[in-house]
Amino acid sequence: SWDWNIVTNGLIWSEETYRIFGVTPDEFDGTLDTFVRRIHPDDRDFVLLAARRALTGTVYSIDHRIVLPDGSERIVHERGEVEFDSNDTPAFLRGTVQDVTEQRRAESAIRESEQRIRAIMDNVADSLVTIDEFGIIGSVNPATEALFGYDAAELIGRNVSLLMPKPTGTQHDSYVQRYIATGISKVLGISGREVTGLRKDGSTVDVELSITEMRYGGRRLLIGAMRDITERKQAEEALRQRTGFVELSKAVAAAANEAVSIESALQVCLEEI
Repeated sequence: SWDWNIVTNGLIWSEETYRIFGVTPDEFDGTLDTFVRRIHPDDRDFVLLAARRALTGTVYSIDHRIVLPDGSERIVHERGEVEFDSNDTPAFLRGTVQDVTEQRRAESAIRESEQRIRAIMDNVADSLVTIDEFGIIGSVNPATEALFGYDAAELIGRNVSLLMPKPTGTQHDSYVQRYIATGISKVLGISGREVTGLRKDGSTVDVELSITEMRYGGRRLLIGAMRDITERKQAEEALRQRTGFVELSKAVAAAANEAVSIESALQVCLEEI
């Protein structure tokens, strides 16, 4: 805790405040100017502005950096309230200070990690969809929006069965719940599984699906990675047809060479077709 006498500019600190600032009572003269010198140079104007605003009734609740005598930096959170005298003039600003360095660094690390993950998701060519153990979509990337024709806001919070044609969509929740209950899955960890997706406009799309599991914030999440294989399926079908025609041509040629009459050759050809 701390107590600032606005009239005299004197400061009274608690024992814990001295510890946070890394000084002893003998090393602190109890003046506002000395306290200001302990604030990081880049944060001084911000802190003083917040203090002045507090005198007009604005809540004093800020984070700022301080510099300890050894040159190290810490992050503190301060909160205070103004006490007015009988003339309704600000007399004291009293409050508390907390060392929140580790908490803020951890929060910053989490934000940076989330930003990196989001950057990866946003730039991955494959569609990525995360769902919880109830099948509810938690996040999608731009590739998912492009593949299925939905905006992210239309998908987040909805059941993932929205992206599946019947009857697969109606059966999906039971698949997830069975896996949660038994730990047995026929698809988890299997890559390259071919399934059919359902677009917003009602059309279907062939996709290659891989599902993985992760724990985040104490929750179990399933991540589905989907790749549009429409062109590959079309190419495979075209190749199958070409191969079929080649085999048919060979069979017809062989039948023509072996037949004893046109009628028998035509009969073999019709059977091959």
